[in-house]
Amino acid sequence: MNSVANETQVIELLATKKQRFVNYVLDITIFLLLGLAYRYVKYVVTYNEFVGFQEDMFKVRLFISVPIAVVYYATFETLIGRTPAKFITQTKVVSIEGGKPTFHKILLRSCCRFIPLNVFSFLFAKLGWHDKISKTRVVMIKK
Repeated sequence: MNSVANETQVIELLATKKQRFVNYVLDITIFLLLGLAYRYVKYVVTYNEFVGFQEDMFKVRLFISVPIAVVYYATFETLIGRTPAKFITQTKVVSIEGGKPTFHKILLRSCCRFIPLNVFSFLFAKLGWHDKISKTRVVMIKK
């Protein structure tokens, strides 16, 4: 009975779509800046040509950006329940019961972000696929 009450409380505190969108945009901006820094070091410091820069973009995204994003989300959300974007929007990740999610749930959540079209799953529902699959929620922090 108590877990049902906690789950109801979590649903009442769900972050707004606007907060979720701002979280997404800010986190993507951080990734873009990290990616630009990586490419700067690799191609400017090592004196490679611009052509190599363009040809290597797929490999950079697949083999560097995705693992870095998983580590980024998993580290922040496991240790403090929030990414830098969530600090700005005053939101945090919780389990469906309202407590701190396990590392396994956070890792699953982080990996599910790369399901094709996951970002659009918020358009027609309150929760995104990575929330539903990992049984986590993003909630507003009480002030």
